[in-house]
Amino acid sequence: MIPIARRMIWRDKSRFFITAGGLGLTAMLMMFLLGVYEGVKRGSTGYVQESRADIWVCESNSTNLLRSSSFMPAALAADFQKADGIRSAAGILRVLASTKIKGKPITLFLFGFNPKEPLGKPSRIIKGSAEINPGELIVDRAFAARFHLVPGDSIEIHGRSFRIAAIGEGMNAVVTQFVFTTLEDAQKLLGFPGVVSFHLLSLKPGVPAETVIRNLKKSHPALSFFTKKEFLQNNLDEMETGVLPIFWTIALLGGIIGSAIMALMLYGSVLEKREDYALLKAIGARPRFLLFLIVKQSLIGSIAGFIIGLALDTVLSPALLKLVPGLSVIMTLRSVFLVLAAVLLIGGLGSWAPVRKLSRIFPMEVFR
Repeated sequence: MIPIARRMIWRDKSRFFITAGGLGLTAMLMMFLLGVYEGVKRGSTGYVQESRADIWVCESNSTNLLRSSSFMPAALAADFQKADGIRSAAGILRVLASTKIKGKPITLFLFGFNPKEPLGKPSRIIKGSAEINPGELIVDRAFAARFHLVPGDSIEIHGRSFRIAAIGEGMNAVVTQFVFTTLEDAQKLLGFPGVVSFHLLSLKPGVPAETVIRNLKKSHPALSFFTKKEFLQNNLDEMETGVLPIFWTIALLGGIIGSAIMALMLYGSVLEKREDYALLKAIGARPRFLLFLIVKQSLIGSIAGFIIGLALDTVLSPALLKLVPGLSVIMTLRSVFLVLAAVLLIGGLGSWAPVRKLSRIFPMEVFR
């Protein structure tokens, strides 16, 4: 059965390669979108994921780091420090700040942390150190590449000049940038000294977070307490609410186009080889055999398209990142298998119309 399918494909090589190329572009688009999604996901949640905090504390109306407001007294850290099971506590302040770099307005998520405390520090520093001083910043690698910034450069935020002291990774949410400064500087920019947005708590070894949270809720009923896992999921849910539907819509449109390309190739093949299929029916080929013949042509085209798409994505993604350094693309093995499954599904859907056409071909047509 496979040799017949291959021979039918090889008799019309041009159409096959055009179809495989079209499916390859569809597969490349899907891989790129999944890569950008993974990049946004890690950039939006990496700070929480890599933090040393076991418990995140915020106001009762706040659930995440990205799109909710929270302001609390910084002095609460001393109260938390005294609670049973808590090893250390530190506050961070999130400020929505704006700046202009080379004439372009930029919105930043500015996080103030205490450089002397392990909690709250960005962990992935590739240039410089997280031990920054007042008036200094830590920016993401993609942000620095986008505006050609290096340690020692300065940017102005709310009328104040800040020096870039370090560059990190995993702080690029694409739609916005995470930038870190000292807690004191962030409070000055906000205009409210003694205020933080979140308290980060680390626990003593062997102490369950749920038990500590239950006790803290009794003494601080107006606050919300989340385990690291819960807070991470809250941020992921918030990010997916805004970004994921857009990516899936584009990927779905690409899949529809890919299915149409496959259907056109196979439909044209059935029309051109009508007499061949009629002859197969005349010599006793069963409907199941002919069905598998069409499907296997579709699968061969789909696999070829996937290989082309994987090669294109591998070659073009690094070049695209140089052109648009603000993007963050992370390709995972899971994403590759998802795209492979999607391309095979596209091939299956694309064979539906040709199979229906095949059912209307009669054996006597071979004698026309």
